[in-house]
Amino acid sequence: MALAAHGGSRHHGYPPGAERRRRFPIERFLADRTHCGFLIARCRDTPVGMLACSTERLYYTDVTVVSCLSFYVMDECRRTLLGGRVAV
Repeated sequence: MALAAHGGSRHHGYPPGAERRRRFPIERFLADRTHCGFLIARCRDTPVGMLACSTERLYYTDVTVVSCLSFYVMDECRRTLLGGRVAV
């Protein structure tokens, strides 16, 4: 799914790194579980979407915000009712 997300992104011209792709989400999450999250949407045990996010405290206030780092729904699901459910 990471390769499909990369291929559909604005960064698709950069070559994907297999080891980096495999390790990045889990590395980031394990490094700081209070500020990073990674979710996989599944349909009958098949991954159909993913979301990676992080939280940060704004430097000029005490407010903490959530930022979406990556959001992806598999191409074959996008134009179906399942795709809408994955996005929600």
